[in-house]
Amino acid sequence: MIVRKLGTLEQLLVKHGPTRDDVLAWAKNEVKIETEKYKKEKEAKTVMIPFHADRQLDYDKQVFYRGGYLFLQSIYYQMQMNKICRKLKQRYKFKYDINSQRSDTILYYDCSNYYFEIEQEDGSKKYGKGKEHRPNQIIQMGLFMDEDGIPLAFSLFPGNANEQTSLKPLEKKVLGDFGCQKFIYCSDAELGSKSIREYNHIGERAYIISRNCRKMTKSFITRMNHIPQKNCTDV
Repeated sequence: MIVRKLGTLEQLLVKHGPTRDDVLAWAKNEVKIETEKYKKEKEAKTVMIPFHADRQLDYDKQVFYRGGYLFLQSIYYQMQMNKICRKLKQRYKFKYDINSQRSDTILYYDCSNYYFEIEQEDGSKKYGKGKEHRPNQIIQMGLFMDEDGIPLAFSLFPGNANEQTSLKPLEKKVLGDFGCQKFIYCSDAELGSKSIREYNHIGERAYIISRNCRKMTKSFITRMNHIPQKNCTDV
């Protein structure tokens, strides 16, 4: 990058001579001046954003703004992130394409829990039904994934809470963040209660609930036969 043209040696000998060393000394001094000038101009263009690690966020104040996708997509390909994603998929043998756009036609939801070996309940760490079937304090987590297995949203809730109550708040968040309107909700029987099925029986939503055939009662089969089959399925 050319900042400033000083001239040829012949031209500079007339003004800053009489020797070549005199010209070089003058030129070095001019370079020093231009460097300091550049640094000051760069500092003047710096945007300072204050950050306070001990300050809480203001309530009801918007701190997130949507900037659109096309602008980010342009940066994404300029940085050749698509090639990086392709190499990562080949190296670690991912089954899904981490470079593909997110798909929201199918949404999977499930819950899990994590136990803590502590003596007393603490905050959301409550006695609950854990995977290990041991009397430990646990925290539960609900997770939404798309059809490629890419996480969309998750929530943490107390170990003694009914996991079915975790679905609607998180699903509303997914609907708001990703604008999902037409999709199929998929889960197991534990997260396929009547209220959940009705919630995913609105508009263009549909659902698929997996069930153990051996545990299905005749009354349940009779009830399901009376539900319109155009947008719901129990497996």
